[in-house]
Amino acid sequence: QEKDYLQAISYLEKALEARGYQENAEVYYYLGMSYDKINEKVKALDFLSRIIKIAPQSEFAREAEKEIKKINK
Repeated sequence: QEKDYLQAISYLEKALEARGYQENAEVYYYLGMSYDKINEKVKALDFLSRIIKIAPQSEFAREAEKEIKKINK
């Protein structure tokens, strides 16, 4: 449900403000996925792209690349 995604976004954005989470691939991934679910495609692409920049060899980056391709179709 959109309400659940909005709540998730709120929590995840607060996590980004917390010390140590500013460059966290997992937080970026879930923010990207949540924004995608509520049709905020530009924000979704922004967060998913950040993962590839900060952790290019991670599993999150591989998943982000797949999601970016889906969004851009």
